[in-house]
Amino acid sequence: MSITSISSTTASTSQDRLNNINQLKLEKKTIEAQIAKLQATKSKDNETTIKTLQKQADQIEKQIEQLQNASSSTGQTNNTNKAASTPSLNEKSGPAYQTSLSDAGLNALNTAQDQKNTADQTTANATLSNLVNGVQ
Repeated sequence: MSITSISSTTASTSQDRLNNINQLKLEKKTIEAQIAKLQATKSKDNETTIKTLQKQADQIEKQIEQLQNASSSTGQTNNTNKAASTPSLNEKSGPAYQTSLSDAGLNALNTAQDQKNTADQTTANATLSNLVNGVQ
């Protein structure tokens, strides 16, 4: 395997890690939003669910930390390989784009999902009502 292919493989692995980190952050925010909704309504069932969700959020945070630590140690190795190789287009000019989801974007996503769920429930209720009333 040539040094150039090692460098490009490392670069793609770094991008994969970044994508995984962003995905995990999104999952954590979703869980935190679920926890906030459950905390708004106090019940014993919610407390158990909240504890379970909090454990999931903590596990996700640990995974994020592991990926970030792996990225920083890989970055040091990656710099050594880059010095001996011809830089790829991505290394010369940086990635074409990066994606991440802001808090506002997550809120918009959650709002859209809530609206879809409400619309689906309304449709289901209307269909059930029609069936009960004998309208087809």
